[in-house]
Amino acid sequence: MKGILIIEDDPSVRENLQDLLKAEGYIVVVASNGVHGLQLAQTQRPDLIICDIMMPELDGYGVLARLRANFNLSTIPFIFLTAKADKPDLRQGMIMGADDYVTKPFTRTELLEAIQSQLQKQANIAHYYKSELYETMDNYNSTTSSKKFNSAGAKILIVDDERAALHMLKRNLIGMGFEVYTAENGIQALKVLRHKAPDLMVLDVGMAEMDGLEVCRQVRQWNNLPIIVLSANDEEEQKVAALELGADDYQTKPYKLNELVARIKAALRRAQLSNLSASSPSLEKGSLKFSCKELTIDFSRRFVTVRGQEVKLTPQQYDLLKYLVENAGRVITHRQALLHSWGAEYERETQYLHVFISQLRQKIEPDTTRPQYLLTERGVGYRFVCPEE
Repeated sequence: MKGILIIEDDPSVRENLQDLLKAEGYIVVVASNGVHGLQLAQTQRPDLIICDIMMPELDGYGVLARLRANFNLSTIPFIFLTAKADKPDLRQGMIMGADDYVTKPFTRTELLEAIQSQLQKQANIAHYYKSELYETMDNYNSTTSSKKFNSAGAKILIVDDERAALHMLKRNLIGMGFEVYTAENGIQALKVLRHKAPDLMVLDVGMAEMDGLEVCRQVRQWNNLPIIVLSANDEEEQKVAALELGADDYQTKPYKLNELVARIKAALRRAQLSNLSASSPSLEKGSLKFSCKELTIDFSRRFVTVRGQEVKLTPQQYDLLKYLVENAGRVITHRQALLHSWGAEYERETQYLHVFISQLRQKIEPDTTRPQYLLTERGVGYRFVCPEE
C-alpha cells in the first residue's frame, strides 16, 4: 500500500482528506503545519505528499523548496492543494518543482485522479529504464549477455552557465561513479568534446554564449553521442527544437536528480546497444524481434501480437509503431513523427498523429486511459517505453 502525507492547517479539510484516502486503501499520515510536515517526510518517507499552500509559519512553497533541496526527499511526488486558482501562483509552484495541483473545492474524482497519475508516473520513472527492450537472434543475445550494461566510469560532459547548478550536478555524478567534465558555455563544450571524447552530454538550452540549440546543431554534424537537454518549464519550443536537432532526451528544470540519472543511464544503455548492433555482422535489420511484456513485434514479418493474439495494423499504423519502438525511450516530437510517417506536406498536421496514436493505443494498450507503452510528452510528442514486467 502506498503512503501519503497530508500537510494542511484546516482541521476539517485535513480530516476529510484523511478519511477519503484511508477509504481508498492508502496509508495516511497528517501534519497541521509545514514544520511538522517536513519532520514526517523525513521519518515516514511517504510515496506522495499533498500540501496546502497558504499556511502560517512555513507555507507550502517553503515546504516544497526544502523538500527539493533534500537529496533523500527530492523525488517524492508533490501535489499542491490550494484555494488560489491564479495562474501566476500555480506557475510559481510548478517552476519550484510541484508535480500537480488540485484547486479547492475539489471533487473526490479530481483528487484521486491526480494522486493516481503521479504515483503511476513515479512507477514509470523507477521501472521502465530498467527494461531491456530488444530480443534478437541467439548469437546476438550471447554477445550482449557477456557485455551487460554498466554505466560506472562513463564520461559525462555537463554544459551549463549556472555555476551553482553545474557544480552540484558534477558532485552528485562523481559520487555515483561517473567521470565528469564541465563547460560553462557552448564554445567550451565543443573544445571538451573534441579533446575528451565524453560518452554523453547534459546540455542546458538557455545559455548566453552559444546556446544549447547551436551546440546541438554543430555537434550533430560530426558526433553521435547521446545528448540530454535541460530546459525550464516555459521553454517548450526550445525542447522541441533541440530534439529535432538531434538531442536524445530532455529534462525539465528544476529536476529530480534520480530522474535525470535514470535518463542518463538509459541513454548510455541505448548507445551501447546501438554500438553492439552496428558491430555485429550477424545482426541484420530484418532479423530483429521486439518483445516487451505482452507486446511482440516480428519486424521481418511485420507481425504484431498482444497476449499471443495477432493484432491487425494498417501499413501506416505499423510504420508509426515501428518508428517509435526503434527509438524506444527517446522523445519523438510531433514533427519528427509526421515527417517520418506522412511526409513534409503533413509536418504541421498534428491531429493526424493524435488520431493514429489513439488507434494504436486501442489495439496494443491493456487500458487506453492509462497507457503503458505509448506515453504522451505534453506539448512535445510521444515516447515509447517498456513498463515493468
